[in-house]
Formats: sequence, structure tokens, C-alpha cells
Amino acid sequence: MADEEPRVEAPVQVAKPVRNGPKWANDAKERVQAAIRRYSKPLADRGAKDADEGYTEPKPKLTPAVSADVQRIRAGLVDAGIAARRWLERLRWARLIIAAAAQVVIGLVAWRIWVWRGRPRLK
Repeated sequence: MADEEPRVEAPVQVAKPVRNGPKWANDAKERVQAAIRRYSKPLADRGAKDADEGYTEPKPKLTPAVSADVQRIRAGLVDAGIAARRWLERLRWARLIIAAAAQVVIGLVAWRIWVWRGRPRLK
């Protein structure tokens, strides 16, 4: 018993579980799991701190009320935006009408060419 050498055990290596599915899905799962491990402690610490101390961060500063001039300018810009939108809507309808008229003209020209080519020629 005294002659026995102390045995040194090799560290046990744990194999990663085999996952079925595409490589990109496995990579995404691993990234999500790593992020959960990485952020779980800081989030738990933050929750404990807020529970202990209460919400102590500074409150956002409120902007002062805007003047009547600024309100008038904003209203004018909104009205101009509405007017511009109406003009764009009218232009869309005009473009649609022009495209339809062009299709009709193309159809009439094609029909006329077809009729002209089918006409008997004088010799």
C-alpha cells in the first residue's frame, strides 16, 4: 500500500450534444444561449438593485411649452404637407390616365397596321 503511486485522474471531457438541423440554426441557438448566460447575472443584479434602492435614475427633463409662432409654423408645415400629398395623388391619377390613353393609342396603331398589311395591293 505504501508503494502505490497516487493516481491522477484525467479531466472528464463532456461532449457537446449532437443537434439535428441546419448549421445556421444550431449556431443561432448557441448564440442565444451564450447571450442568456452572459446577461442573466447583470440583469438579476439590476433587478435586485432596483428592488433595494428603488428607481433612482434622474427623471427626463420636460421641454418648455412652444410659443405661438412655432405652433403657427408647424401648422403651416402640416398644411403644406397635406397639400403636397393631394397634388401627388392627383399626379398619380393623371399618370394612370395617360398610361391608359397610351395603351389605347398603341392598340389602335397596331390594329391599323394589321388592317393595312392585310389589304390587297395594287400591281
